[in-house]
Amino acid sequence: MQRQASDITYKYQSFNFNDSSARIHALSLDGFQHLLAKRHKIVVLSAGCNNDAMDQHEVIVAGFPEFWQPVYTKYRLFFDCAANLAPIVSDMMKAPVQGHLLQVVGRMVAAAANSYGALLTLVLNGYGQDAVKIARSIYEIELNVLWLKNHPEDLSDFLDYNIIQQKQLYDEMTEEQQNAVQKERYEELIANYNRVLPRFITSHGKTRPRN
Repeated sequence: MQRQASDITYKYQSFNFNDSSARIHALSLDGFQHLLAKRHKIVVLSAGCNNDAMDQHEVIVAGFPEFWQPVYTKYRLFFDCAANLAPIVSDMMKAPVQGHLLQVVGRMVAAAANSYGALLTLVLNGYGQDAVKIARSIYEIELNVLWLKNHPEDLSDFLDYNIIQQKQLYDEMTEEQQNAVQKERYEELIANYNRVLPRFITSHGKTRPRN
């Protein structure tokens, strides 16, 4: 069902939970709040700015606002900790570093911080099981950072194993997909693969498992 923008009243809501620094902002539509009453329904409402069909549509609400306050109240310490962590991560990202190892670790920390934001969004909307999947990836990043801290000599292996994974992905492609790969790109892949492969072969002729 399409509606003209003039038929819809917009309201901006800013939730300040218990005077905490954790604030959640959402756009909602008056008259459509009842659509969010049931947990199993995902509601995304949109409306154009005017009647021009060429205008982009704007997302008005996504998720389950009725979950936010109960979830925050139950896990307030967790969300407060997340709010306090944000400026620390921001300062870390701005800090200049030298050396390939610290640059790589910095990118890993940035990726983990981004995943943490996604985790918070899922938890706040009741998707705990999906949030656990992201939590696992953050945990694996932590393990990799810890390993590189104790074994900085493994940095080259850590980076070059991606070439092994690219070759494995290529081998899993169908013949049609492989034929679509440019010849120059394939030759570069094979050259890099042959260059790094000896470092990942064990005495039993098997590649070393790595994540």
